[in-house]
Amino acid sequence: MGEVIDILGQLRKDSVRIDRAATALYEKSQELEGGINADGEVVRGVRWEYEKAWDDELIAFEERCNKRGERLPAVDIRTARVKRAVLEANPELCERFYALEATVAQLQRLISSRKSAVSANQSILKGEAA
Repeated sequence: MGEVIDILGQLRKDSVRIDRAATALYEKSQELEGGINADGEVVRGVRWEYEKAWDDELIAFEERCNKRGERLPAVDIRTARVKRAVLEANPELCERFYALEATVAQLQRLISSRKSAVSANQSILKGEAA
């Protein structure tokens, strides 16, 4: 019976961890993706800022190539050059963007792993009850 109490305690802990992680995931996703705030206003996320900086640099790169009468390089080279230029011009924005993407992915993995643990513990409890 002591084992069942342990499992119930773990289920409670996991439930709290999932709730906290889900709240954090929502907040970080809002910061990354943007959305509509509590006042009904559209809020642009970091992804919007990053993609705008990317597009602006890509357009500027194309214009420079056109002025020199050069063809655009292959997509992978274009991508690397634009990425480097955006990083050099906007290091804080890039840092926030990549950090938020990583945080959102980590929170998704945490929630998934905790849900698996909850499911496993529920199965153990069902077996104990039988």
